[in-house]
Amino acid sequence: MKSKLEKSVLDYLDGVTGRLLDEGNEIEDIRILKCESPIEQLMFLALEDLFKHFDLFCDRFLFNIEVQEEVVFRNAKYRTDITLSIADMEREINHEFVIECDGHDFHEKTKEQVRKDKQRERRLMRLGYRVIRFSGSEIFEDPDESALEVWEIVKKVIY
Repeated sequence: MKSKLEKSVLDYLDGVTGRLLDEGNEIEDIRILKCESPIEQLMFLALEDLFKHFDLFCDRFLFNIEVQEEVVFRNAKYRTDITLSIADMEREINHEFVIECDGHDFHEKTKEQVRKDKQRERRLMRLGYRVIRFSGSEIFEDPDESALEVWEIVKKVIY
């Protein structure tokens, strides 16, 4: 059963994307449609809003946010919920973060799901990604605070 907050967020997101498509408008950022859940949409929008401000006044770093990016580890393919790539132009290095938005419907319901999630996370880390996980309820309650938490983690790595 969805809480009032979850229902209102879902209604809002459905309304925004539905209205834009019904009116024949183009959605400016198609990445929002690639999100597979409302919590991914909320996190994406909050991250996009936060990091666009850094692009305006920071020449040292280039930020890029992608949704549902395919990552290959040996013969296994994974899709990340959200990938944040940061190029440090001064040091000439790249930092890669994967932000996982874990809804209860797909994560930690069975031992097999837990095992697959843990294995996937270790494989992403072996490829050089830093993995940051949020529960769906954390994102629903305050997507902006979740995005700020991502920034707090990111800044410890890039500075």
